[in-house]
Amino acid sequence: MGGSDRVALEPLRLGLIGAGRWGQVLLRSAAALPEIVRITHISVRNPERLASSAPGIAVTDDWKKLIASDCEAVLIAAPDPLHAEMVSACLAAKKPCWVEKPLTLDLPSTRRLNDAVRKSGLPVWVNHIQLFNPAYQAVKEAVRKAGGGIRAIVTEEGDLGPFRRQTDLLWDRLPHDLALCLDLLSPKAGAVPEPESVRLLAGMRDGAGRPNMVTLALTFPGRIPVWIQSGRLKGRKQRELSVFTDQTLFRFDDQAPVKASRLQFRYEAPAPDSVGPRRERAGEALSIPSKRTPVQNALEIFARGVRAGQTTSPFGTDLALAIAKILDQCEEKR
Repeated sequence: MGGSDRVALEPLRLGLIGAGRWGQVLLRSAAALPEIVRITHISVRNPERLASSAPGIAVTDDWKKLIASDCEAVLIAAPDPLHAEMVSACLAAKKPCWVEKPLTLDLPSTRRLNDAVRKSGLPVWVNHIQLFNPAYQAVKEAVRKAGGGIRAIVTEEGDLGPFRRQTDLLWDRLPHDLALCLDLLSPKAGAVPEPESVRLLAGMRDGAGRPNMVTLALTFPGRIPVWIQSGRLKGRKQRELSVFTDQTLFRFDDQAPVKASRLQFRYEAPAPDSVGPRRERAGEALSIPSKRTPVQNALEIFARGVRAGQTTSPFGTDLALAIAKILDQCEEKR
């Protein structure tokens, strides 16, 4: 085996900025993929608290030093307002990076950063994590194989919290659902569709006037309706996606025992006062080949893309920009 072959088999060396709740998820996920990735550097505010529990990892309190280190790519799990500055620093250092959603907290910043990423030629991955949920991927593949096109999409998601000071509901929770819908409606990888209309109903506001519950109605080319319900004041954790084709309802329900299923249902058939499918008809379970977590799936795809010299990604800043455009219209309507 030649030297270049040995290098190709080495795990990708990653630097992690932020070791809070989500940073810990990334640490555990990377540890489960030792042949693919290895976190070699971490930047946290209080490095002394982490040093003893991170043997073999260089720990610093300066994220700029981490970006300048010999790590091959950077994972950004820092507070949302810092994302743009950190991604810009990675571009300046010519380091591929992964950043948690949202990319930024407004449309102008997202547009500027997307332009910079395109000019750099570097892979920048925006982690809309539900795209890598094996159950969602099974539903997406089943919809693709069914053919005939999508007639409508309905999503419902929420939980009791989290309540964040720096990021409101629109930019915190809606990117997940929008990413799924845009991914399903994209005619090909990287070709992100734009809605023809956007309507927002927002309510149950917090003390700062920010909504805790929203319903978003979109219409995409081909008169495809998309309804998204999202909230921080739900009594249970929920993530459900229903995709209607002419003859079939495909469902992704992350909290159900059967997480991916399909049910025969004619979209145009229901008449006024008709009875729909009985609730006990759970439908046919779809096969979910992967047993990995969504984060593990995402890390592997990211690492292999970096290793292959991939300069663009359907999960990059173009998708983040498309989402930001919709959220900007929501800001105007609320």
